[in-house]
Amino acid sequence: MVYSAFIAKVVQGLLFASLIAGQILRFKLPGQGGGILISDITVVLFLLVALLSFRSSSKFALFLISPFFIWSISILTLRSGELGYGNTFIALLYFLRLASVILLYPAGIAILRTVELKKYAKKAFVYTYITLLTLGFLQLLFFPNLEGFGDGWDPHIYRMTATWLDPNFFGAFLAMCLPAVVLWIPTTFIRAIFFLVASVAILLTKSRSTYIASAIAFCICIVIWLLSGSLARHWKKILLPGLVTILVVISFGVVLLQERATQLFTHDPTVVVRLEAYQAVWKRLVEPNIFLGVGYNAYQIAAKDAGLISDFAIHSRSGSDSSILTLLVTTGIIGTALFLFPILLGLIYQRSFIFLWATVFLLVHSQFANSLLYPHLLIPYIFLAVLTLK
Repeated sequence: MVYSAFIAKVVQGLLFASLIAGQILRFKLPGQGGGILISDITVVLFLLVALLSFRSSSKFALFLISPFFIWSISILTLRSGELGYGNTFIALLYFLRLASVILLYPAGIAILRTVELKKYAKKAFVYTYITLLTLGFLQLLFFPNLEGFGDGWDPHIYRMTATWLDPNFFGAFLAMCLPAVVLWIPTTFIRAIFFLVASVAILLTKSRSTYIASAIAFCICIVIWLLSGSLARHWKKILLPGLVTILVVISFGVVLLQERATQLFTHDPTVVVRLEAYQAVWKRLVEPNIFLGVGYNAYQIAAKDAGLISDFAIHSRSGSDSSILTLLVTTGIIGTALFLFPILLGLIYQRSFIFLWATVFLLVHSQFANSLLYPHLLIPYIFLAVLTLK
């Protein structure tokens, strides 16, 4: 093994630290709401260390010729004449970001070979979660209104965002990773307190997409376990207390959120607007590009040409409110199937509560936000997949 355990721990620590930095630190690109994130840099460092950990670099290179990568880059090359040099370059940067994040899966397997490194990764995961949770409460206390941040961000008044500056994505992170963090905390009492505090934080994001994804994931997981009879003993011990806590938190949430909570079950104008946006994206972008797509990720260019967006400075311009629609627009139905196939395959073969919860949650949540393609959510999701491998 070429690299040392110390270097492996360093790159892990840097990668998790980049999640804490979130969207606060970035190198802006001219005319773009996005830019190069700290996580983009740490992902590359992690991949370089992983590359050295393979005895033969050709094994690592095999992942670069996955069907999704080949299809995506081929379509982008095919569309480059229509997009122009500048737009193709921007789209290529987005492709490289997604490709590098996906490569964290084989890279994680390569690096986390020992029990020591896996334990370190779990601790880093827990500390990262706790740090972001703390920053979330501090942000809500000192910066309850993000209007002054500008740079294309919505104000998100009295909603917890921490350093991610978006309550929907941050809420998704908190909910998706909560079971793993609770399991990896050593003592039962601390687990219970932590679960309660994290649940309150999820409520304070006021993210209905997170609430819906959590409810659906919880129901599906419970049904699967009851049918399979494979619920582990340590999960049975916390199932009843967990259910009681969830009911208490839901009751507290209804009182805390009031109108926003009741709108989950009544007419809500924002839901109507989102449905209309879905229909517009389907008719103007998906249908004309259903087979090939416009190239990953040339969504913002295609959306501008279709009259759906006018400002490249806003942070939501690079995708729709649904990851599936974004994939359909950019890679077509073939690329979408190639992207989803490994995830669905993992659901079949990877028998883990943590992975099952995270995958179902992310798939549901991605129907309301572009979370399936969001790097700060993909990074912890991929680490959860690696750390739960048998």
